[in-house]
Amino acid sequence: MKQVLFAAVATFVLAGSAFAEGKAAPKQVSVKGEVIDTVCYLTKGAKGPGHKACAQACIKGGNPASLLSDGKLYMLFADHGNTAAMDQVKAHAGEEVTVTGEKLDKDGLAAIMVSSVK
Repeated sequence: MKQVLFAAVATFVLAGSAFAEGKAAPKQVSVKGEVIDTVCYLTKGAKGPGHKACAQACIKGGNPASLLSDGKLYMLFADHGNTAAMDQVKAHAGEEVTVTGEKLDKDGLAAIMVSSVK
């Protein structure tokens, strides 16, 4: 019983210290935008229906995927090997979708840890 109580208190203290340090709890979001091939977009500005086939090939080939939404770019990635989420992203490269997941911002990079794509 003492071990369970200690674990519960330790978890509460650690969570409290994260908030005290200014670290907010992860925020779940749903963002609508176009799944783009990050490399083609950053180097050539490539996006839209005319770039769909290239975006699909590049993302399937290993280029990182991002979501372009109202002029803001979100890097997309899976939560520690959630291949199903990234398979959904790859299948919708070059298309408008709604991505749901955990929004993260660090050192100027906005990202979404994808849980689903619709």
